[in-house]
Amino acid sequence: GGGDDVGRGGGSRSRNSLVSDVICTASALLYLPFMSRVQVEGAAANGTSGRMDGRGGGGGGAGRAYMGTSYRSSVGAGASVAAAVAAFAAHGRGGEDAAAAESGLGVGFVDEEVVAFVLRLFSRWQVVPILVEAAGHYLDSSDFGLPVGLIARLVLGGGHDGGAESSGEGLDFAAQLVRSVQACQRHPNLLCAVLATARLGERGASAGLADVVSLLSHLARLTPDHYERLRSWLADSGVLPVLLRHPSANVRAKACNLIGNLCRHSDFFYSFLLEHGLPELLAHCLDDDDRSVRKFACVAIGNAAFHASSLYPALKEAIDPLVSILRSRSSPGGGIDHPDQDKLRCNAAAALGNLARKSRMLCDELVERGAVEALVAVAEQEGRSASAGAGGPGGASLPWATSRDDAGDVLALAPRLALFALRTLCRRAECVDAVLAVDGVARIRAAAARSSDAAKVSHAQKVLLQLLEARG
Repeated sequence: GGGDDVGRGGGSRSRNSLVSDVICTASALLYLPFMSRVQVEGAAANGTSGRMDGRGGGGGGAGRAYMGTSYRSSVGAGASVAAAVAAFAAHGRGGEDAAAAESGLGVGFVDEEVVAFVLRLFSRWQVVPILVEAAGHYLDSSDFGLPVGLIARLVLGGGHDGGAESSGEGLDFAAQLVRSVQACQRHPNLLCAVLATARLGERGASAGLADVVSLLSHLARLTPDHYERLRSWLADSGVLPVLLRHPSANVRAKACNLIGNLCRHSDFFYSFLLEHGLPELLAHCLDDDDRSVRKFACVAIGNAAFHASSLYPALKEAIDPLVSILRSRSSPGGGIDHPDQDKLRCNAAAALGNLARKSRMLCDELVERGAVEALVAVAEQEGRSASAGAGGPGGASLPWATSRDDAGDVLALAPRLALFALRTLCRRAECVDAVLAVDGVARIRAAAARSSDAAKVSHAQKVLLQLLEARG
């Protein structure tokens, strides 16, 4: 509630600050059921436990909150609430010290049914629309972190995918977010206002920046019905090139993931990407020092090449770094054949295959720059089972996985994806000639003969059939 006299641009500073404090504190308190661990002592040591404004005092990573489905059993008692709010405030400010939470006080667990009940209440109470309106109207960019963090928790973790009813409860927080932002009469709306802070650099950017990029990515992934409004919001902010160059690797990785989801369902965004010079920036992200940035850049490039060939000329510069990723079997700090490097090589193989999917336009480049030979070399390798390596990572980052088994067996997937990419390339005569030139038939046949991976053998047989038919 309240009129414009207490909003931004009017009213007394003290009253405006009070409203901001209430919004931030309410956001922190509403988040408490979803916390998994709270470092109360660390928050108190920072001098923040006495403040209930949801923003805390001095700064730092001590008092980091871990998100999940549990919270301190004593969090409802007196000073513990203040300390818990202060601890979450440290997280809302983007604190990075995860180790500080490891020595926290006793941890209690919220029953899943209780969490589900809380989510139903939040949906019924329209918490997301209220936060969008209140934060957009009353808060400065420095205070966006707490309410945006709660919105992200509800939309990304509390609702359902794709617009269907969830257990009959209809917890569609994503739909509530879209409706509330669309209905907002203020310009820019909350999401665009947070995005605009990216231009201020790492120190000036809102603590909610990474959360907003994740929200936009989630909306893009859910349905192409969101594409039109997403294009409007992103065009208004003009911020995607800034996000791909952002000092934070986390933001750069999320920006690449966002672009991948913008290209997930159709070529709707292809002209937008070209207009803003994003294909070239994605190619540069393939050389990023951060593995997550490289991984999501591969996915984005693969999706940008999947639906049409209109971006092929702009994506040409991605071929060299994709080939380099495919040839690398070591990863900085991860040792040889590290699981994350396997996932990265899978993404690179899929992207290279897509660069010949809709046109032969880049076939000469793919051959000259060694893409075909690199794919054959990976196809020869015997993938390791998930149980044999350093753990079995999940398949959430593998949108192109051909089955649930593929997604769960990442360590065995790179040779399969290389063969799948070769199946695409072998539709083009130039690529067939290149495979034959490196003795690909014999090499792939030998790899299939010694493999115990049925999926790999199946892909290999299909490639061999293509090659034999092309060779006559």
